[in-house]
Amino acid sequence: MCRKNEAISRKRYNVISSNECETKLRVGHRLYYKTDLPDQSLINSYVHKTCYVKVTRKLPSIKPRKQQMVEDYNDTTNTLDEIASGDSNFNVGDSPLNIEQEVNANVVLTRR
Repeated sequence: MCRKNEAISRKRYNVISSNECETKLRVGHRLYYKTDLPDQSLINSYVHKTCYVKVTRKLPSIKPRKQQMVEDYNDTTNTLDEIASGDSNFNVGDSPLNIEQEVNANVVLTRR
């Protein structure tokens, strides 16, 4: 990214190991330098830690977004499990669902 040539050591470099990290680096580079990186994949490539921090410091971290996605997935799975097991409060009743009756019933309840 910065075109510096040094011996690769763990102390000075980050390895781009995920699509999220690559996307964050590309967005940060575009915002900081006003140019795009080449289209080739950056996964498994090395970037100076100082350069990475310089271009990505104003962007949100990746961990909270991933954690939020996992939490949303777990909430959805739990809701689907409740519906499948019949434990939820969702009750259609014995008669077929009539949309007009449901809407009218809800309108009457909200007017009171």
